[in-house]
Amino acid sequence: MPEQIDAGAARAIEDEIRGKLAGETRQNALSYVAFLKANGLPPDIYINPAGYKYAWSVCMGNWDSALHRGEYQDFPMDEDLKEFVWAHVRPCANYASNGKECGCGFQPGRRGTIFGKEFYHTCHGGIEFGDLSGETLELAKKFALIYKQIEAGAVKKNKPYAPKENEWLPVKGGAQTGRPLGKVYSKSLDARFFITPRRRYAWDAAVGFSGGGWVPAVRAQMPVILNLCSNSRIQAYKGPGEGWRAVETLKYQANVTYNAEMSIDIAANTYSATVWMLDADGGKDTLYVIAKDYPFRFGGDPAVPVITAIDTVYVGQDESPVLAFTVRDFEVVGGE
Repeated sequence: MPEQIDAGAARAIEDEIRGKLAGETRQNALSYVAFLKANGLPPDIYINPAGYKYAWSVCMGNWDSALHRGEYQDFPMDEDLKEFVWAHVRPCANYASNGKECGCGFQPGRRGTIFGKEFYHTCHGGIEFGDLSGETLELAKKFALIYKQIEAGAVKKNKPYAPKENEWLPVKGGAQTGRPLGKVYSKSLDARFFITPRRRYAWDAAVGFSGGGWVPAVRAQMPVILNLCSNSRIQAYKGPGEGWRAVETLKYQANVTYNAEMSIDIAANTYSATVWMLDADGGKDTLYVIAKDYPFRFGGDPAVPVITAIDTVYVGQDESPVLAFTVRDFEVVGGE
């Protein structure tokens, strides 16, 4: 049976394990703690998900690991170990149960590649495994050593991102380079595209539209704009005095692809924008209304004129050495 631990004493992780587990389960947990410490990966008692690497989750009796996501060159993992990690990727519990937020800011879970396999709607905390015994204990130890290599930089990430077919990279800072639409639209324009943030905080990156001779020098001078704001939200500019706004809050996640649709009423100088979360098969899942009849951006310093036509789309980000986002499969689906 679990041991009685003095509640007033300093709570070492071994104390927590002895006080909550018994028998072989307790011995396996203590063995894993000793292994982690001997290899320079001392675990913590789980209190808050921010910043932990290996932790003993007291409330659930599980081991948690903040897992590095992404693709790596020549990753030294055998198939048994990959299967072990994949089997213990933790899903977003709120998405799976009721779709409600738990306050962590990652709902409805993250999408990303974990050791070569893509996952959808996963918890931001990484992987989670419970009782360790036999082969499971040995695989958990092997995983810990792989994790240590990532931390030490011994395993290198793949080469810099290269755009795929029908994918655009943003222009960074300075004068924006637009892409002609091939037609001048004076009444309306409907467009759709897929947008993929490449960082959790994109430091202001946007898709925008202009025309009528107005060439925006910077992102902030786009009359019509859908923005990945530095607060990790997708927003649109609602006009002077309003700034960045969204009808419904959508926090974007790195390496998650969203389907954006924009409807522009050029005659009325207003625009609307919606963004779809995608499901595991790439289909439309959850709709967020970002803008509804927002006025075009105008005025300011230097002054942005009131435009009467649209003929160019812009993809840009503020100056940064890191790629903020990519856009693919841009398509005009209507307008005149």
